Amino acid sequence: MKPKFEQGATLAVKWYNPYTSPPNGLPKIICKDKIIWANRDYDAYSDPFNSLAEWYRDIGITGYAAFVVFDAPPYKKMSPENLWKRRVGAARKKTMLKFPLFFDEAFKDEIERLVKLKRLPKSWFLYDKSN
Repeated sequence: MKPKFEQGATLAVKWYNPYTSPPNGLPKIICKDKIIWANRDYDAYSDPFNSLAEWYRDIGITGYAAFVVFDAPPYKKMSPENLWKRRVGAARKKTMLKFPLFFDEAFKDEIERLVKLKRLPKSWFLYDKSN
């Protein structure tokens, strides 16, 4: 069983100016931490990072800032059948808007174009339950 995706973030104090380097050979990333939480309250986690960035500003190094990057859920790939249904539906809608009087001929031409471009299989109508 796949593990459930848990919402999290990456907190970091790093140099934010891409055109300059930190002075005196300081590193670009001072600290970085990955956190996972359930209640999405990242203020409690980000306080140490903000205070560290403020400390660097107080001593005169103004190029560091605290960053929060939220994790995105993983992409779920669509099945080929659903993808074909979606493409045929979009082609049907587009053709109906462009050529309402000659829909049948224009839709057939559009499907042939999609098959030629390999956006649909040659036997796309086997998967399309609406016909």
